[in-house]
Amino acid sequence: MLTALRDGIRIQAFEAERLGDYCCPDPACGAKLILKRGTVRIAHFAHESQSACALARESVEHMQAKFDLCAEYRRRGFMAEVEVPVCSPVENRRADLLVASPRNSSLRYAIEVQDAAVGEDELWRRTRSYSAASIRTIWISLVRPDRWSPTTSSDGALLQEKYSPRLHERWIERLAGEIWLYDPEVRQFWNARFREHLLHREAVNFINVGLGEHIDVAAHDLRSERWVDAVVTGPWKLDQIRISANPKRPIGSLIGQEREDN
Repeated sequence: MLTALRDGIRIQAFEAERLGDYCCPDPACGAKLILKRGTVRIAHFAHESQSACALARESVEHMQAKFDLCAEYRRRGFMAEVEVPVCSPVENRRADLLVASPRNSSLRYAIEVQDAAVGEDELWRRTRSYSAASIRTIWISLVRPDRWSPTTSSDGALLQEKYSPRLHERWIERLAGEIWLYDPEVRQFWNARFREHLLHREAVNFINVGLGEHIDVAAHDLRSERWVDAVVTGPWKLDQIRISANPKRPIGSLIGQEREDN
């Protein structure tokens, strides 16, 4: 995790002193934390040993994505903080990144970087909680490099064929009409829209012994339940991404552009 408590005050790992008594910000845990700051991995806090705390299972890629986005929006003059507790009349949350406009602090966005498997009910619950606190949610998924290598199709479109989206990716794309994916290794974004992936089945003929019938099945295409074809645009660097404030969408989104625009 990127934040901890010290004497009841939230401290961010990239601003923390090496020596200090830090503890987990989860009220259900409160265990002692160790500040880890090296030359390879991002500065972060870790539990001293194997812990059942939900915050202890965060991947390095997830932390890197939060740090990258926070640093970029701060550079632009936005108010941005990672792992911010949010009080909501529905259910209190802990936003991966909370961003507020420098011109209107009441205009706030919770940027949620989703990597672990999670169901639709949980995604809706989180979104409703933020909405009840007058915060719009922007959902981002992390790229899985071993399954992400878009190529140019015969019609000139950039395509990731036979992509197997996770549950949260299907939900985000269906709700927003698109999905933004971030690759923390190279610090770049991709945008994708899903379309059906068709599986071709050759013609077959056989005899149904039980019925004594000869059956012919013509060649046909079948919609895959597992895979989709992702129509892709990008990549965009961090400074080419800005927040979309489109009020017609039930959740917030991002926009990629050719030039930097704060």
